[in-house]
Amino acid sequence: MAYLETTLTGTSNTGWIDRIIARLGRGVKAAQYGKMLQAMNTLSDEQLKQIGLQRSEIPHHAHLAIYGTANE
Repeated sequence: MAYLETTLTGTSNTGWIDRIIARLGRGVKAAQYGKMLQAMNTLSDEQLKQIGLQRSEIPHHAHLAIYGTANE
């Protein structure tokens, strides 16, 4: 009876759906980060200099661009 009541009232446990969505979201972010790293690594040293970056700073700036936070 409890199962039927929670299903009918819409209060059933959807935690597993939230976990799947969260995992998919993390996967998308990881793919975006990889693409950003790849794109930034194709820039020449002169192009990086023009935008004020050193090659060693690429992972930091890619992380900032995708995740909105600095990677520590």
